[in-house]
Amino acid sequence: PYTTLFRSGLSQEQLAAAATLDRSFISMLERGIQSPNLVILFKLAEILSIPASHLISRTETALKVALPTKLS
Repeated sequence: PYTTLFRSGLSQEQLAAAATLDRSFISMLERGIQSPNLVILFKLAEILSIPASHLISRTETALKVALPTKLS
């Protein structure tokens, strides 16, 4: 769910380094395998210069797709 957000000109390696995260975690975020905690979410939003609320909305949407009966 985050693929389009990370197309900011930064590679996975660059984004991971800026956020002090592992590149494989960034890859899992992009593929919707992992969801960020709030600290990581705010850090990524700052690095990407986008509102954290936008990332929260994307996470909520992804969770609704993955767990439709639990979040409806």
